[in-house]
Amino acid sequence: MNMQLLLPTIIAPGVLSIALLLVSQRFTWLLALLPIAVALLATVWLEGVTITNLAMLDGFWLMALLACASVALSQIQAKKWAVIALIATSQAVALFLVRRFADSIEPLAWIVHVLMLVVPSSLLLVPTSTKADKHWVFTVLVASIALLAPIVGLGGSIKMAQMLGALATGAAFIWLAGMLQPTLRNLSQATLLAAQLPAAWLALSAYHLSGTAAIAVALPAIVWATLLLRNRPLVAQAAVFAVLVGAALVTGLWLVWPEQSLY
Repeated sequence: MNMQLLLPTIIAPGVLSIALLLVSQRFTWLLALLPIAVALLATVWLEGVTITNLAMLDGFWLMALLACASVALSQIQAKKWAVIALIATSQAVALFLVRRFADSIEPLAWIVHVLMLVVPSSLLLVPTSTKADKHWVFTVLVASIALLAPIVGLGGSIKMAQMLGALATGAAFIWLAGMLQPTLRNLSQATLLAAQLPAAWLALSAYHLSGTAAIAVALPAIVWATLLLRNRPLVAQAAVFAVLVGAALVTGLWLVWPEQSLY
């Protein structure tokens, strides 16, 4: 991997994340803005942002903005209202962004479209915890984004893979902040849950724009199942997590592996 790939994927998002995390020691709410900051950086770097003529991939930073808004709502009122608002708004934005080719999308694709946005939004209902041994399992939310990057990259879009890599880098720092700073733990977990929405949008974009298999881009979501084991022994959680990550990565790459060599 050369520097041209590393800069927008890991280095620049990492520097931005560290800067925001340092400031969040004084203003904790800044942690919730990290997904939109990283999404905007990646979009501007790789795609460019034109507010007056929104394109499909602009949904990445728009969904990240909605994710940050949902975190803010979940902090000031019942989370179910944040979820309802997020689902409704994300569907409206999604319909608007795919308007130019919506007539050519079959009914099954619309079902996939709705599920890819509703399912990650519903993750906001997962209870958060201030305990360190419960916080570690939220790495599954970092892993699900990171797994999408090679699958989408091999499946047809290096640009979208880089955007996913940038989001995964930001998510890793969000998780680390919660692990090292107990006062940021609940906010870290809520932000990681919400960050699944822009990741789902890029998976959806890969399905629509580059023809990546729907099953392949949905596979990383199986690692979310580890969240159901938060009250189980740590060894059991880690074992299930490792198996699910391995299965999702191997199966996903197998599904999108090109028939001809890339070299």
